[in-house]
Amino acid sequence: MPKAQKIILVLAVVAVVSAFLVAISIRAAKLARNLREAIQGCGESLGLSYLAKGDKEFVKAWAAIRPLSKTGRATNVLFGVLPSGLNLTAFLHQYTVSTGKSAHVVTHWVFAVDTPTWPRIEVRRRGAVAKWFRGLVGADKPDIDAPEGALGFERDWVVDAEDPVFANRLLTASVREALAAGESVAGWWFMGGKMAALHAVAMKPEALAPNIGLVERVWGAIGDEFKGGDATERD
Repeated sequence: MPKAQKIILVLAVVAVVSAFLVAISIRAAKLARNLREAIQGCGESLGLSYLAKGDKEFVKAWAAIRPLSKTGRATNVLFGVLPSGLNLTAFLHQYTVSTGKSAHVVTHWVFAVDTPTWPRIEVRRRGAVAKWFRGLVGADKPDIDAPEGALGFERDWVVDAEDPVFANRLLTASVREALAAGESVAGWWFMGGKMAALHAVAMKPEALAPNIGLVERVWGAIGDEFKGGDATERD
């Protein structure tokens, strides 16, 4: 093949590849825009405001909740007062983990509502291996002095509480049932005047409203005696 034809062929291949990459970029941008608009629309239907991106201070503040990283990014932020009266903040949090040879993005959707300032409580879902091992060694019993009938919850979830006595009072059987209702929930956090559900998934817009409803359900299951302020000193 003459040299001129080879050059033309190479240029043609480069042009085709470039056009393909541009098409992919345009499609990705369109999908991202559609996703943002859908999330914003969901928020507006609930009377919530929308922010495309949280700033560094926002990300740093929410990094108090593990496993959120202060080096990550927060996007698609929804915030405001729900029709139920709860003050909600919800957002998509992502950060990149690099092993040196490869990298992957860790994704969480966060749904949080304001609470009184209670002692810290973490409720984390156990992995399949951890549940298997607990069953093997006969460790299926409450981690704290849990309410009667809580063995099933303790098998699937681990409770790490700053004040176990307070956690036992707050996490009644009804509350635990509500906490366990979210299939994609990786963990719940009660700290710093917030109750937050972390979902380790890239959630579709249509799943937002049901999971906002989930935090409302948990709040509704919590006893009224805990909702008026500092409940740690109450009988």
